[in-house]
Amino acid sequence: EIPITLAVIPYDVPTYNRGIPKTFYQETKPVSIEGNHPLIEEINEGIRQNYLQVMLHGYNHLYKVTRPVTYDSKYWIPEFQYTDRMAEKIKSGKNLLEKVFHTNISFFVPPSNVLSTEGIKAIATEGLNLAGLSGVKNLMKVDPRNLGYFVSNRLQSKYPYNIRQFTDHKEILCHPLTPVCDWDRLSTHLNCCAEKNGTFVLATHYWELNRFHQQLNIPLKELLFELVKRAQNFGADFVSMNELIERR
Repeated sequence: EIPITLAVIPYDVPTYNRGIPKTFYQETKPVSIEGNHPLIEEINEGIRQNYLQVMLHGYNHLYKVTRPVTYDSKYWIPEFQYTDRMAEKIKSGKNLLEKVFHTNISFFVPPSNVLSTEGIKAIATEGLNLAGLSGVKNLMKVDPRNLGYFVSNRLQSKYPYNIRQFTDHKEILCHPLTPVCDWDRLSTHLNCCAEKNGTFVLATHYWELNRFHQQLNIPLKELLFELVKRAQNFGADFVSMNELIERR
């Protein structure tokens, strides 16, 4: 009943123990999604029935480890903060997903929600929008005119729950549902968004939905259903990311 937009890695590296810092590790040889026929068929069926859409999620999601320690965000650098040839990789990943899913890719989701100035330029070159937000300093490095857009976006009545227009792309604030998220803050954001009749994008990992919230000791799946129920009570219109950007 509610459409889901999937953030898909085109050339993923085999990754183990996601979300468990002490045992999390990755191999280094990327594997194309093109060979995963059951997954492609499943997603394509969802696309045909209009309850799934696809976004580009990085290129291979490989972290650069600057110190040989268990996962630590200080020493494990996200892909689109360090990788080279960003524009080439974004184009390659976008082309692959459009080929296997027979659909247009409109959004880029940066691994770990980190995107460099070069990455912002690269997604714009490929006609993509950002599921997430860039810092004003990086936006100004891309194009000084973005400062004016930044101010204009903040002055809109729906801010911070508006779709933000910049010189060559749009950005949408995403709200994470994770085992360590601030549940009270997340709930408050949903309430405020409803009052402003704004846009609320909830971002979560499918592999975390059976895990428990660290403070509430409730499975994330139940918290997800609770947020959906609240949104329904507010009279929310549930749409995919592509439909959302077309409505603006």
